[in-house]
Formats: sequence, C-alpha cells, structure tokens
Amino acid sequence: ASRRLVISHVGSVSVGHGYRDAWPLIQACARLASTGDVVLRFVGELPAAAIQQAKSLLGDNVEITGQVPHEQALRHMLASDVLVLIHTAGDATDRFVITGKFFDYLKSNRILMGIGSPEVGFNRLIQRHKLGQICSNRIAEIEACLRGIHRSWQAGRLAALRENTGIDIAQFSRENQNRYFAELVERVAGNHR
Repeated sequence: ASRRLVISHVGSVSVGHGYRDAWPLIQACARLASTGDVVLRFVGELPAAAIQQAKSLLGDNVEITGQVPHEQALRHMLASDVLVLIHTAGDATDRFVITGKFFDYLKSNRILMGIGSPEVGFNRLIQRHKLGQICSNRIAEIEACLRGIHRSWQAGRLAALRENTGIDIAQFSRENQNRYFAELVERVAGNHR
C-alpha cells in the first residue's frame, strides 16, 4: 500500500452552495487530518476562496492542481485510491444524474465514493454494482464513510470495497454511450422524416 490514501475529485466543484458542494467533504477530511496519511486532491476548478479555506483546514493534506487536459486528468484518476462524485442538488434531477466523469471513474477500477442522495443516478449504480461507498453531503456521514475506507486501506483491503457485481464496464464506456446516443438520434431522426 502507498503511504498515503489519496482521495480525489476530478472536475469542477463549488463550496458552500451549488450542486457540487465540496465544503462538507473538505471539513470531513479535516477531521481525518490527524491520521497524517490521508490526502484530498482536487483536479479541476475550485474557487480561490475555497482553495484558501481548504489549505487552512487541511494544510499538507490537500493538493489542488487546477484544470488539466483530459489525458492528464485520467492519469490523476489512476494515481488515486478513491474517486469522489458529488451531486448535492437534492431535487427531482437527482435520479437522472450520471455524469460523463462516472464512466471515466468506472474504467479506472478505483473505489468510487458518491456524495449526495441515494437517489442520484450514479449512487444507485455504485450501490447496485458494489463499486464503492455512498453517503449524503453531511460532514458526519462523509467522515464515517471516509473512516471506513481508511480502515480498509490500512488493513490492505481497500480493493474489497469494489466488487463490480453484475456490470460490464466496457458497456459503460464513453465511446459506447456516445455510440448508443448517436444510434438513438438516428432512429428518432429517421422516424421524423
């Protein structure tokens, strides 16, 4: 095992508002900072005020890389132990949310941590196929989830948190999803000619 548990969010987040509110995640990670072996990595847009808050709370336990090209983002995913998805809108859109990032995360074979309602589309898939852990966007729940992940990591059993039960990962690739969408558009367009 590596000497640090790397928990990454790849993509843009907001802090204190919006549908990808990372503030509870930052605060929960601060509660684990005393372990000295957990790092929270943000790859993507993070508001300047949030960067300052994260650094003041987490110190050396946070890495912020800013936006990077897609290929480099994929390398960051592979250099992570846990990949975080956040959707905190808490409205009727929840059940339809399966981001493009989910498909990249899925192919990485890393542990997925979905933050938001259990009804969020990607959280339903994480649970159904045993791809990792899910929790609400509450500090205490995130902390409990992270502590469980941390214990598994310390015991060398992190991989056991992802079973890929009943899922054909290739079926969910962006390429296959794009092909499916293109075929659907063709069928619909063909029916309207």
